[in-house]
Amino acid sequence: MRLVSWNCRQGLHRPDKLLYLAGLRPDVAVLPEAAEPARTAGPLRKIGLDLIAWRGENPNKGLGLAVSTSINARSGAEKAIPEELFLHKQVHQDGQGEVLDVFGVWAFNHRAKSYGKGRKDNTLRALESMELSPAACAVVAGDFNDSIVWDKHSQYGGFSRVLGFLDQKGFVSAYHVFHGCEHGLEHDPTIKWSGGRRTYHIDFVFLPRNWMSFVRAVRVPPISEWDHVSDHAPVIVDIDLP
Repeated sequence: MRLVSWNCRQGLHRPDKLLYLAGLRPDVAVLPEAAEPARTAGPLRKIGLDLIAWRGENPNKGLGLAVSTSINARSGAEKAIPEELFLHKQVHQDGQGEVLDVFGVWAFNHRAKSYGKGRKDNTLRALESMELSPAACAVVAGDFNDSIVWDKHSQYGGFSRVLGFLDQKGFVSAYHVFHGCEHGLEHDPTIKWSGGRRTYHIDFVFLPRNWMSFVRAVRVPPISEWDHVSDHAPVIVDIDLP
């Protein structure tokens, strides 16, 4: 199975973005900044993806979850998460008894208020509501908009708290474990700020620690492959689900 997290920077229905996403060949895709289903479901279907969940208030950009029509998956239960742009959706793959819980993330953190009056956003609180456990058949993926390199100036206790919570629950970043690197020392950025040269690694796919032996590849493409369609790179994880 191929898991992909990609912030598409809006306009997912545009031909260039659809072509890029199709080239990634995701089986399960977490898609921050995807537009509402009325605008994206049809175009995604044309490239073999079913939009099975979407959450947001702005019709131009919310948080989407899509699955490939080729894996014969069907949508399962959707569970409420108190924070605004996080989602929890169950994915059933025909012929297999296991249900994959997908926890999608598009975190605003300290920028939450800029997205609307009264908007609140707390990644740690959202994660605490997800009922994660080391035995879970689950994926936590998306745009966390955070890195430990910003911990010193964080108003929410820093990204280290999020990583610590996930570690306690038995979840690790597939990229960091597979490539043997520390958080904050990544060689592959997942965002390039518009109009500048600054790059950071703020998008993640977290898996149960005991799944890492089943991971075949983890890739973040170089900037030259994605900066024409988005300011974010996809995080691509190939895994033989246990």
